[in-house]
Amino acid sequence: MNFIGILPASKSLYNRALVVQSYFSDLQISGSSNANDVLRMKECIQNLQKGGPFDCGEAGTVLRFMALRVSRESGRFVLTGSRRLFSRPQSDLLQIFKQLGVNCQISEQEMVIESEGWRPQGDTLLVPCESSSQFLSAVALNGWNLDFDLFVSPMKLNLSRAYFKMTQQFLMDLGMKFKQWDQDFCISKGQKISTHEVTIEPDMSSCFSMAAVAAVSGHATFKNFPEISLQPDYSFLDIFRVMGVPFQFVGGDLKVSKATGLKGVSVDLKDTPDLFPVLAALCSFAEGESLLYGAPHLKHKESSRILKTMELLRQVGCQVEQRSDGLKILPPKNGFREGFEFDPEDDHRLAMAAAVFIKGGVKLNLKHKEVVSKSFPEFWNFIGIEN
Repeated sequence: MNFIGILPASKSLYNRALVVQSYFSDLQISGSSNANDVLRMKECIQNLQKGGPFDCGEAGTVLRFMALRVSRESGRFVLTGSRRLFSRPQSDLLQIFKQLGVNCQISEQEMVIESEGWRPQGDTLLVPCESSSQFLSAVALNGWNLDFDLFVSPMKLNLSRAYFKMTQQFLMDLGMKFKQWDQDFCISKGQKISTHEVTIEPDMSSCFSMAAVAAVSGHATFKNFPEISLQPDYSFLDIFRVMGVPFQFVGGDLKVSKATGLKGVSVDLKDTPDLFPVLAALCSFAEGESLLYGAPHLKHKESSRILKTMELLRQVGCQVEQRSDGLKILPPKNGFREGFEFDPEDDHRLAMAAAVFIKGGVKLNLKHKEVVSKSFPEFWNFIGIEN
């Protein structure tokens, strides 16, 4: 692998910017992303004025953000998506909507929302956060230009807290003002943006997947790479320091090189669960034991990620011990097994994890490579594998 180039914009930040732009049409978004999740969000936002359709596909972010977005309007709205999407935790929306005076019904592949706009039924909006911080982010993203002060109290904001902090800082950079009391906060009425242009930084989850491939197979130079980032997955550089992956910042670029001897690592992934599958694959090349923990919410992703990652690692010959919140990993004693078939089951991050093995020299047949289009359609081309 020998990549030199610019990565697509963060799909997480891009989708947040699109929600804000739906309130302020003069907001200009700089950066580009062809991720399916971003294309879904763009289409849903474009259909907002005509009341639909709102096809969220496999995208949990799109469903949760758009559910709160359409509820700010008066009317009946139908949001659709895959069975897998609706099997992921969505019922917390019912509790939020009840407090906002919004009627919501959820079935196997459909969410029906009937609203007259937000009409709070109490003094404080209690937002469940035990299964995902996206519900809290969705509320904050849609707090523009209210005709009342919105007091919000997060409930059990333990997992992925850093993603909400990212949302909050992103909104503050655009002009939203928060009154904060520990985790509780208030969005004052009448909030408007104070800037009319936002530049979306490169996607750190995509960067990590590319960098992990480089760590086992060559070199990667990421042009115009930020030395600080809003995205929690930026912390992969701290993990690289511990594991012994060579990298350096040179003239605004990040350069990552193949490691000569990776070390096992112990990482709490409660704030960065998207790193899990690819990091687990990278740990399979390391000397000694690795422990990835702190992310029980992985079972609610595009696949049951702990189980699917364990399946992949065991197929290549790793000794893997399942934990409720992660995995303990020991690399193969006698080299990697080869010649097997792996199905990522519509999970883009599992396909990227398999790519680490493929570029690391393990011969395996990966089915449905196209699933990476959810977040990073350029991935195979960038790492030098035909899709």
